[in-house]
Amino acid sequence: MQERTLLELIKDKYSQIIPEQKIGVVLFKMYDLEKQKVEKTFSEKEIFDIIDSFSTTDSERDYFIYKNQIVQDLSKFFIEKDKRRNYRLTDFAKEFCRLIEKELNLKLNPSDIEKTIQDLIELLRNRIASVEDFNHWYEHSFESDKINVSNQIRALEMQVKLTIESMNELIFSHKDDFTTMLDICKEKLNNVKAQADKLSNALDLKEEIREILSAANLEDRNFRDKKKLINDFLHEIDTKLISISHQIDSIKPKLNRLFNDINKREYDRKLENFLSYLFQNSSSEKLKNKKLKKEGEERREYEINIHFPQNVPEKFIIDLNIKFEAIFYANFLNQTSISAKENADNEAEVHRQLVEKERKTLQQLKAIRWFEKLKNQIDVEGNISYSHFFYQIMQEENDIEIAIKTTDEVLKSFTNERYEESQRYSLNIEKEFAEEVSQTNTILWKMKIQKRVF
Repeated sequence: MQERTLLELIKDKYSQIIPEQKIGVVLFKMYDLEKQKVEKTFSEKEIFDIIDSFSTTDSERDYFIYKNQIVQDLSKFFIEKDKRRNYRLTDFAKEFCRLIEKELNLKLNPSDIEKTIQDLIELLRNRIASVEDFNHWYEHSFESDKINVSNQIRALEMQVKLTIESMNELIFSHKDDFTTMLDICKEKLNNVKAQADKLSNALDLKEEIREILSAANLEDRNFRDKKKLINDFLHEIDTKLISISHQIDSIKPKLNRLFNDINKREYDRKLENFLSYLFQNSSSEKLKNKKLKKEGEERREYEINIHFPQNVPEKFIIDLNIKFEAIFYANFLNQTSISAKENADNEAEVHRQLVEKERKTLQQLKAIRWFEKLKNQIDVEGNISYSHFFYQIMQEENDIEIAIKTTDEVLKSFTNERYEESQRYSLNIEKEFAEEVSQTNTILWKMKIQKRVF
């Protein structure tokens, strides 16, 4: 009988070894209870109680069948009966849950990685004398420790991703207090940047591994093959750390632009309020006038004294004997005082401008969010039709300006070599329209973005 391949076994047993959500939550609850009490066993009633905590149904008969079915599904790989007819987790179930728990709770620990790299270096120095010793180091030390290093890189990537997600949430939950929001975002970004720097510094020790391997005088094909695998892995670490660093650095300028824009808006508002107050509460008087003749033209020049409100400090103007010419005062002389109605109109205009600036700022923030979502989607799927993505933005936001701002960011970042995204993704534009049925008034070139393979 021909032995079945792993792929055939997986296709046959996949649904049994990878539990559905309704079964998985029961399994992980049992695992959590088992951690609290070593070798804990479960009666059928206890398992039913756990199922009850996650789901219910109107029909008692159907629900009993449902619970029995879950127990049967768990019994295939995850639970087994002991001598007392109770259930306990299988070794496979414990290892499965441990792996999932470890993946979901990756913790950054640069100091631990630094010790790991140091141990690898010391062991390699002692094992580089012969091919046999080197193979032992590779299989028993390097293979296991590189998993820890990879986990640290993934933990850092996850922390950056979570930081960006939390910043997006802050942006939309602090619409009325942009300054506070940006301060918090900068603090979060600085924290993850500090963690990235610590991990990068800890991994700098890996260069010693390269040096030891380069200096080794082992003429063996197996050694050369494994040496290449090690160098490829170290290069991959460098590439990921650089990518993470670029990702963090690309966020900071966007925050700074927002911060500067918001500060300028606050300055403009205060300046407009001050000038409005000054015009309403200042007065002027004509002191004297004299006739001036120049090239046959006669005009009259007035000396005017302007009195600021009492609570505005007097400003002194230093005369530097600079001669000004062609300054006409006629437009200022006949100014009437600002009426209450005009002042109300001015306040309404100021409010309108503030609302418009806030709208544009929110549009820019949403465009940044869509841009980050686009990159994440490309990283997962490998390629994407940007034309469809563009129409998706329009449909969900109901605002073509957000879609245009996102497209502007895409074209700028994906086609300009100064931006890190141009190294990671390629943008292809076809001279053919991609028309969305639901957006008959908007057409776009067919655009496809693909993740580069290194």
